[in-house]
Amino acid sequence: MKIVVACGNLGALSETFVYERVMALRELGHEVLVIATKHTNTPNRDYSDLFVLRRPKGIRKVSHTLRNIISKIAPSTNQEDCNKYGSFLREQVREILLEARPDVVHAEFGPLGTLVGPVASEMGIKLSVFMHAFDVTELPQKSIKWKVGYNKLWQQASVIFAPSNFMRKEIIKLGALPDEVYVEHNGIDLAKWKYSNPKSRWNGKTTKFLFVGRFVEKKAPLLLITAFSRLRRQLPASAKVKLTMCGNGPLFEKAKDLVFQLSLENHVELLGFCDHARVKNEMLKAHILVQHSVTTSTGDMEGLPVSLTEAAAIGLPIISTRHSGIPEVVVDGHNGLLVEENDVDAMADRMQMLTSNPELWATMGRKGREIVELNFERLQCAHRIAEKWL
Repeated sequence: MKIVVACGNLGALSETFVYERVMALRELGHEVLVIATKHTNTPNRDYSDLFVLRRPKGIRKVSHTLRNIISKIAPSTNQEDCNKYGSFLREQVREILLEARPDVVHAEFGPLGTLVGPVASEMGIKLSVFMHAFDVTELPQKSIKWKVGYNKLWQQASVIFAPSNFMRKEIIKLGALPDEVYVEHNGIDLAKWKYSNPKSRWNGKTTKFLFVGRFVEKKAPLLLITAFSRLRRQLPASAKVKLTMCGNGPLFEKAKDLVFQLSLENHVELLGFCDHARVKNEMLKAHILVQHSVTTSTGDMEGLPVSLTEAAAIGLPIISTRHSGIPEVVVDGHNGLLVEENDVDAMADRMQMLTSNPELWATMGRKGREIVELNFERLQCAHRIAEKWL
C-alpha cells in the first residue's frame, strides 16, 4: 500500500510515537512518504522520503530570537499554522499528492487532518486521522474554528483513531460517528525496551523513583515533588528514597525552586532534557516510575503517555493517576497503583506502600510487561491500523 503520512515534526523527541508508526508501516512492506510542517535533525531519526512544507516567506524571515519568544508564548504554533496558512500549505500538499498518488493519506493530530483533509477529499483519496490529546481536549476549547474544522474532518475521514478508550469517547462527543472511531495504542519497539527485574538492582537501602516527561501543567511535576516530600516525612529515618526527574519545560525553574524550598537538594535530582538513551539508562537504574498527570486549567490532558508504556515494558511498577488513558496501561493493584488527580496525600501513601514492599516490584513489573506485549507492540499496532484502511 502507498501511504502519505502528514505530521508536525517527525524529528520531535516528544512525538516518538509518530516516527515509530512510520517506521513500523515501512517494515510491514508499505511505501510511506512523509509530509511534515517542520523537521528537527535528530540523531538516529533519519528519513529519506520526507517533504517539509514551506511557510510564507515573511514567516521564515522572523529572527531566531523572536521565534524562541513566540514558541514560549504559543507552543501550539504548528497547529495554528495549519489553520492560519492553510491555503498556502494545501497547495503544496496538492502538488505532493498529485505526484505520489497514494492509496491513503494518514494525518497525525487533528490540525494536520484539517490541513490535508480537503485536498484528499477532492482528489478521492482515502483519509485517515489519528487524534491524540491536545488536539482533542484543548483546541476545541480555545476556539470555535477547531470545532467547525473537526466537523468537516469527520465527514472527510474514512477512519479515525484514538490512543485510548477515554479519548475515543471524547472524539465522539465532538461529533465523530462512533462506528468510524477506533482505539489503537501508540506502539513501541519491545526489542529496545527489554524486561529487567527492578528488585534485582536494589541495594536493600535506597528506593529510586523516576519521572520522565516535560515539565508542564498536565504532568504536574510540582505536585509530584510535593508528594515525594510528604513521603520522606512519613518514612522511618532508616528508609532512604531518591527521586530522579528527566525532562525540561516551562515549570523546570519552579521545580528547582520547590526542591530548594522543601530542602530536597540531596534527595531530588533534576536532570533536565534527556534523550532516549539517557531515559532508558535511568529506567534501568530505577525501581518505580511515578507520574501525577492532571487535567489543566485549559482542559488539556494526556493521551496515553508513551513513557508509561516504555516503563511498563522495561518492568517498572508505576504509580500514576486515574487520568485519560493511563488506566489502560496501568491497572490499579496489578502492575501499578493509581490515585485521583491532585490527591498529593494519596500519591505519597502509594509511594510509601511500594517503598515498604519491594517484594511487589518484580510481580508488578512482570505483569506490566505482559500488558505491553499484548497491546503495545509497534508492528502489531501498525498492522491493525493498516487493516482499517483496506
